[in-house]
Amino acid sequence: MPSVLHKRSSTPGAVPGSGALTPGELALNTADGKLFTKKDSGAVVEIGAPVFLRGATFVNPNGLTLPINAVPVLIPVASVIRRVTLLTQGGPGSAVLDLRKISYSGYPPGPGDSICAGAKPTLSNAGTAQDAILPGWTTTLAANDILLIAVESVANFTLLTLSLEMESV
Repeated sequence: MPSVLHKRSSTPGAVPGSGALTPGELALNTADGKLFTKKDSGAVVEIGAPVFLRGATFVNPNGLTLPINAVPVLIPVASVIRRVTLLTQGGPGSAVLDLRKISYSGYPPGPGDSICAGAKPTLSNAGTAQDAILPGWTTTLAANDILLIAVESVANFTLLTLSLEMESV
């Protein structure tokens, strides 16, 4: 019986580079049992990689006003942030949030620990926002990192939720 052999590596943790695959081509890491493909965008992704959500919701039925306590979120496994989503009630309005990262042993983080660079999650006269590009962000997180989700400004909302779509690595 004929067999099909895909590109493969027996090196633990090895991930094929973008130049090693054509879009749609498969590669297997036989040490880890992970399967990869190249997307049309040129990104190499693991097929079936676990995706999970982390985030925080801020609520006040009388309207959100500063100061608002920041919410710490433990990241349980090494992961990469793929998308940020903001959802609100009581708007449209505006809001700016910041995400600050620190190791568990270094908690709490300060303003200098922002992962957002100049592209903080922001709403401007809107009720929802989503970003999967995350320009300038530090998107790679280690197991047991802490993200502190802080509201820097807010107007016209009674509820504000930030969700992070993450992929374990």
